[in-house]
Amino acid sequence: MSVIKALPKDGLIVDAIMSKVYSLGVSDFTSSYDEDGNTVVRINDDNKKYKSKVLVSIEDDATSAYLSIYPPIGGGAGLTYEDIYDTVTEDGIKVNVSYTAIETAAQLNLDGFIVEHLRFATGHRPIVGRDARVVVQFAAAEKKAKVDTDGKIDHKNIDNLILAKKGDLLLTKRPATSGVKGLSVKNSEIIPKAGKDIEIICGEGVMENAVGTAYTATHDGYVQFNDNVLAVHQVYFVHGDVDYAVGNIRFNGTIHVKGDVLSGFRLEASKDVIVDGVCGDCEIVAHQSLYLKTGVKGSKTNLFKAGVDAFIGYCENAKIFAKRNMTIKKYAYNSELQAGNRIEALHGDGIIAGGFVKAYSEIQAKQFGTEGNSKFTIEVGTKYYLDNVMDRLRKERARMVDTHEKINLALSRANMGIPEVRDSESVKNILEIKRNFETTIASMQEREALLEAESRAKRPKVKVRGRIYEGVTVMFFNAASTIREKMENAVFYLDEKYGEVAWISLKDKKEAEELGLD
Repeated sequence: MSVIKALPKDGLIVDAIMSKVYSLGVSDFTSSYDEDGNTVVRINDDNKKYKSKVLVSIEDDATSAYLSIYPPIGGGAGLTYEDIYDTVTEDGIKVNVSYTAIETAAQLNLDGFIVEHLRFATGHRPIVGRDARVVVQFAAAEKKAKVDTDGKIDHKNIDNLILAKKGDLLLTKRPATSGVKGLSVKNSEIIPKAGKDIEIICGEGVMENAVGTAYTATHDGYVQFNDNVLAVHQVYFVHGDVDYAVGNIRFNGTIHVKGDVLSGFRLEASKDVIVDGVCGDCEIVAHQSLYLKTGVKGSKTNLFKAGVDAFIGYCENAKIFAKRNMTIKKYAYNSELQAGNRIEALHGDGIIAGGFVKAYSEIQAKQFGTEGNSKFTIEVGTKYYLDNVMDRLRKERARMVDTHEKINLALSRANMGIPEVRDSESVKNILEIKRNFETTIASMQEREALLEAESRAKRPKVKVRGRIYEGVTVMFFNAASTIREKMENAVFYLDEKYGEVAWISLKDKKEAEELGLD
């Protein structure tokens, strides 16, 4: 009677092995346990023959090799160590072979034991590549209203822009890795699965470093990061109206509003502001140029400032300031218009009527005033923004002069002939303050003179290419003249000899040329 043994770990699968390997049914054998817990299988039929057999399986993605050895039944011979080793060698298994494991398997086989799934060689599993990871270095915009210090919701101020400065770090990227190659038990490379990369597409205003790990802004603007496209835009487009859904905007670039700007809202741009629609009683500050393509319809509770030039379609009851030139495309009614150089209304109707108009060198229009709206002032000759500076300077100088006079009065009451008085620390301090005041006042006078020279135009003029109505006042510096009857095609200037406002006809080109008014 043939006997086969199985180690305790294989006891539960003995029936399956007998069926699969030896083709024996449950009636062909009996099993029991010895004192060591091994399973002892006795074959009932001595005519059953089976040669000893060794099987090698390669598993775990070719990184593990296992031995299974089944002893003979019916008098067959077992396998030696050399027999088993030759089988392993024929299969090409070379890496990290455990000869001890093979010896153990051979000995178990000789002792009549089943050897089931014994690992004898181990390769190296590949290390899967790491996916790329992007870290956003800017705070996401929250398009929601702010709460002021009193706890009230401010629906006009909404955080709806992510702003960046030139050189700001926008994103960092940890690149994907290709992983680490593995090694099979047959000494062949196992290619790992590479990590998934994230391709960042650089749009406008974004620069990628040489190794693709950092993305920075190449100019000021607002940041957009959608569908892995990163951009810094210098123009912020509002495709509708500036209202409660959009809120106030402050942007370090150009703002272009495709719709209207409703009353009560504020726009400020470090470059230009362009509004295609109508502006109400809002506030718009462009640190470069201002383009109000349609115009302004307000009630003088508005403010528009251009750091360079202003281009206005039309304006009604508006306050507009341009540090250089201002161009009116259609008309300006009842508006305060001030420019640091020139104002022109020579297109379309070309009408300026009502309000107050001031420029440094020249104001030109097709028409000044209208029937029933001609009592307003046109002033030319100084820069409005320097006027404000000089006014503050004069007030401060007057205050210092007043203080200086009080110091002199206090000193006049002291008996300076007495050495104890003259040499006292308090008198010395007062004298030092007096000298400082005198130095400062002299410096302020010099500064005031320089500003006045800079602000005073050499040959200011007002030109009307069509009609100027009676009641309009033309003013150069301190000289003013009110038009008494309608006039046409005239240029007004300051007659330096008499200090009065004078005029000549634009038709008299020779005289205008001689006076430098052409």
